[in-house]
Amino acid sequence: MIKTSLQIAILLLACMSAVAQQSTDTSASRYQAGLDAQKAGQYERALREYAVALQLDPKNYFAQFNSATCYAELERWPEAIEALKQALRLNPKVPVTYRALASCYVHLNQRQNAIQTLSEGAQLKPEDPGILRDLAALYIDSGSLQPAIELINRAVALQPDEVNDYIGLAIAYERMGDL
Repeated sequence: MIKTSLQIAILLLACMSAVAQQSTDTSASRYQAGLDAQKAGQYERALREYAVALQLDPKNYFAQFNSATCYAELERWPEAIEALKQALRLNPKVPVTYRALASCYVHLNQRQNAIQTLSEGAQLKPEDPGILRDLAALYIDSGSLQPAIELINRAVALQPDEVNDYIGLAIAYERMGDL
């Protein structure tokens, strides 16, 4: 009888320990572990932590976005693109997600996809000067100078003290032959 009670007590302790460990193993704690690993440059470990965070909470935008940034650090562009697309499904109103996705497309020389992505971002967040600047830079690179000038002028209206906007305007006008 004592042996059985002792076995039950051990099983109960094991179950309680497992439940306690499970309750501390939240999406937020795994996300934080991923963030710590990412800050330390341990991108593969961070990816594993973010994957667990996403299993625990599939709607964790930050774990999804940071997974993408780890893939980008590892130059695993297709995986970064997929992770960023998932992040956009979770929260389509974060401008940096569009900018990061466009950057991945640029790394794969898919400039048209980058332009389309930033155009979508600019429609959702027309007051974001970062999206406007990135889109203008792509237009300048592709030779679409008038749309680039219009975008930069919108960015200047939003942030008139940004020196790089004036440099962008100068480049666009110079390429148009308007010195």
